[in-house]
Amino acid sequence: MLDLVIENGRVADGAGKPIVAADVGVRGDKIAAVGNLGEARARERLDASGLVVSPGFIDIHTHSDFSLLARGGAESQVLQGVTFEVVGNCGHSCAPIGRAENPRKLTLGHEPSIKIDWATFDGYLSRLERGGLGVNAASFVGHCTLRHAVMRGAPRPATDDETDAMRRMLEESLEQGAIGFSTGLEYNPGKAARSEEIAELCKSAGRRGALYATHVRNRDLFYEVGFGEAHGGRDANMSGSHDGEAPAGAPMRPRDDRPGVLIGVHDLGAAPVESSRRRVVGWLCAVRSRLLEGRLRGADVVRAAA
Repeated sequence: MLDLVIENGRVADGAGKPIVAADVGVRGDKIAAVGNLGEARARERLDASGLVVSPGFIDIHTHSDFSLLARGGAESQVLQGVTFEVVGNCGHSCAPIGRAENPRKLTLGHEPSIKIDWATFDGYLSRLERGGLGVNAASFVGHCTLRHAVMRGAPRPATDDETDAMRRMLEESLEQGAIGFSTGLEYNPGKAARSEEIAELCKSAGRRGALYATHVRNRDLFYEVGFGEAHGGRDANMSGSHDGEAPAGAPMRPRDDRPGVLIGVHDLGAAPVESSRRRVVGWLCAVRSRLLEGRLRGADVVRAAA
């Protein structure tokens, strides 16, 4: 007996196979059958004639870090088919807090109504879990957040001791379930960082198989320099974002052909559609692989495996 049959729809399975006419049978919170289920016994049937049935979409770049605490149902995402959000992008995350004196500086979209009763990454993820979510969620560790915690946001290069303190804090956060490390090199205080600081932190992320997502430093006059620096973080699988303002004739992207190293990009502006799509899909597969190493049950917070 199936709990639900979604019938008469066109099924896109999310694995790249051609769209086919099929029914989808659900038992509990699992897909139990796909095919012609016209004769199957079911408690409920939903007619999807003229519609496409697909897995939920993964939004790999959001800034809902605080929004999910205030409005965990995430209706604006669910109504668009999004069932998984990745937060902590552009160098801003809700943890670790350390000694940061102003929580509004920690991440984009700070909500004054949310009491900050956590300090560690585990504390933040646990707070998300307690609140109840309408989507699954996972988070990067933000570089700007690490700088606030260690350096109180000082707009200068980090000393060796400060870089080492950020590295330890990053490693602790990855052990507590963060899926990777992100930078926002157009924002304070991240833009004061030297390339060597970023590379050192990326090495720590890479040793743990974590992802690296960067909002690059330069998108216009020094476009190649910005992506050259981003490529310096290739010890971890890397995604570059917000590069839609690249000048005409600029090279598409740096490449790395070593096994296990993937460079993806999004916010591509006028880049060729097919090329852009392949790169985004490749990065999405890397995100999905990292997430599946963690745990996932219904609408949940996914903690990457340490």
